[in-house]
Amino acid sequence: MHRGHPAVVVQRVGVPVELHVVVDSRGRPEREQLDHGAAVHWAYSDPTDRPTDFGAGTQCISSDTLRQREATGSVRFVIDPAGPSRAGTEFLPPPRPPVLATLRSVTPTPLGTAAGLWAAITADTVSPGRSLMLRSGRWSLPVVLARDPRATAAAIRHALGDRPHPAIFVVERPSGLPRPWRAGAQAAIETAFLSS
Repeated sequence: MHRGHPAVVVQRVGVPVELHVVVDSRGRPEREQLDHGAAVHWAYSDPTDRPTDFGAGTQCISSDTLRQREATGSVRFVIDPAGPSRAGTEFLPPPRPPVLATLRSVTPTPLGTAAGLWAAITADTVSPGRSLMLRSGRWSLPVVLARDPRATAAAIRHALGDRPHPAIFVVERPSGLPRPWRAGAQAAIETAFLSS
């Protein structure tokens, strides 16, 4: 075990300047209507990530234009969707808990398509059972368990490329997590680590 490196952070990558909106055969954005009248549209940071059975193509649009459209409240954009749910990344980074907080009620779920393409790629890059999304209230934290955090983080960075994603904590043990998460995540991480 590499005890000298208990945690390595794969730094957050923000939304790129240009995005590729999924369009139908008429060149109109693919959409799904929400209950409250707004529509969901989807966009990819890399147009080659769009599954061939999802839309007819993509249209390049600046992310600033998409942000302005989203500000009207009539549309929401999901970036780099994955899986049947088409869940993905939102424009705004997830909120972080206060530095001195202690999150005691932490629930782990496997990282995968429900969090978007970045999460699916991360889960596919590491051993099964080693990638988790920790949740506590409105806060979440992607975590990868690794015996060699530095090498695992490098593999994740390479696999993700320039795709937008939140900060991903690659840890050998819970002490490598940000302070608010350590106490509440201890049991969840140790159970996952021992079972994989």
